[in-house]
Amino acid sequence: MTTVYWLTCRSMRDLCSTTHHALLTGLVNRDCRVVLVNADESFSHQQAPWNHVRVSSSSLPGQAARSIGKKMKAWAKSHTFEMDAVVVLDWRVAPRLAPIFSSLKIAWVLLDRSPPANAGLLGRLQWPSWKSAWRHVSAHPNGLGFVVSPSHSHLVKQKTGTPLDKMVVLPVGVDMDMFRPGKRRSRFTLIYHGRLDKNRGVLALPMLVEKARQMALDVDLILVGDGDAVGGLKQIQEGMDGLELYPAMPQNELAVLLSTCHVGLLPMPKNPVWSVASPLKQVEYAASGLAMLGIDHQGHRLRNQRQTSWLKLVSQEDFLLDGVRWLVELQQKSLDEIGAAARCFAEEELSWNAPIEALHEALLSLFPTSV
Repeated sequence: MTTVYWLTCRSMRDLCSTTHHALLTGLVNRDCRVVLVNADESFSHQQAPWNHVRVSSSSLPGQAARSIGKKMKAWAKSHTFEMDAVVVLDWRVAPRLAPIFSSLKIAWVLLDRSPPANAGLLGRLQWPSWKSAWRHVSAHPNGLGFVVSPSHSHLVKQKTGTPLDKMVVLPVGVDMDMFRPGKRRSRFTLIYHGRLDKNRGVLALPMLVEKARQMALDVDLILVGDGDAVGGLKQIQEGMDGLELYPAMPQNELAVLLSTCHVGLLPMPKNPVWSVASPLKQVEYAASGLAMLGIDHQGHRLRNQRQTSWLKLVSQEDFLLDGVRWLVELQQKSLDEIGAAARCFAEEELSWNAPIEALHEALLSLFPTSV
């Protein structure tokens, strides 16, 4: 039985932890012993199918990865690893930990679900760490890193020189049992979930709704998440009916909320980061039977995507104008049929089975006698 140590800065309480939860569970179901190492309180993992090791973390902005990395380094040096152990490293902690595991002759791989997405100083501080993580992969004779898409792998190669044959594409999936269509609200409702940061284009969404109302479209808007745009959104909410704001919520609660809406929104602008980011929102929207409206770039497209009636991507410059036109047209169609088509696509193309199998096979390939 292979033992997989999963070292990450990510809390499993985060909205974006869906991927980690699915991959960890998938490995457990494939007879791996999984040990999650992060800063969560251990009691929060008592019912999980994996083991958990807690390391403390700094609460100072921008210091969490550095703090966790130092504690993980101390833990790794004192821990006795199994002969068949393999370590999965979040890129945020990899620069500090990859040399340790290499010196201990323990197999390790890099997990990169997105390059640095923060704006401003924090983002600029993260890019050197991200590049360093991938250069460790490139320098290691058996180095291996996971990316979310072919475009992501090409960005890694362009920025760090890492050969493409040292990367494995691990696309995003969705829990079909948790995210599914439900009883829709009586009013036409748009929804966005994720980080509510200014650099993600979320402040344009109330404007989209106002322009739709000017076209006599009765429409409401729901925004779910935390971030630096929340203050501005709350000010907008004071003068705008039909705008609901929620903080980040557990996945099961989010799934219920999504199932009541009609259209999922994808406002992230076209730039190198969002163009290669993991399309987590899209797969959850599709599984919930939502139509989708977003800005046209590679990061908003789904794998094996066909021409559809339920996904509309428009240019960033014309997002408000073309988006409103499409919403007006959409409301005149059968939303039940459109939602059913989105769900059907999700069932055929977006389950976690293929990504989990790709991950499992890649980890086993590090032990030639196991395959």
